[in-house]
Amino acid sequence: GEHSVSKHEIFEQYLGIYIERVTRNRSQTMRNLTIVDGFCGGGPYRRGAGEAEGSPLRLLRAVEEADAALKAARIKGFQVRADFVFVDENADHIAFLRDVLIKRGFGPRIGQDIFLHESTFEEACPGIVERIQQKGRAHRSLFFLDQYGWSDVRLATVRGLFASLRNPEVILTFAVDALI
Repeated sequence: GEHSVSKHEIFEQYLGIYIERVTRNRSQTMRNLTIVDGFCGGGPYRRGAGEAEGSPLRLLRAVEEADAALKAARIKGFQVRADFVFVDENADHIAFLRDVLIKRGFGPRIGQDIFLHESTFEEACPGIVERIQQKGRAHRSLFFLDQYGWSDVRLATVRGLFASLRNPEVILTFAVDALI
């Protein structure tokens, strides 16, 4: 529905603004970043008679656009070195997303800087944290946790992210109807 489209627009805009803010130092030529979509779905989805891009595609686009803008604006150039981690427990969603990514030219990046996990976010989280920690000291990471209700992500897991990583940000959604 419209609420999903609005959430995905917010995620895309937030990521663009976030990258702009963490790259303000004009002497920087590179920024490491890990973007985690803990409930990624299959990518595009039906919207009325048409199709809408889901969060994985919007997040990929937001980084590409920010990277291109930074490259053009900086004399020394710039590179946003982003890893994308897409998690969904539904095997069909992950298979569909893989197919969409391949068809849209992202295929060679799967396993390089795009990682697909068929599991719950809770199960995948320790490995994701470890990957971020191995990437460098800053641990710059964004977690988009657009769960289906209110109980798919334990608050202890969110606390663990903040305790284990230096610079994580977490956007955690709750379905208010489920809470009520």
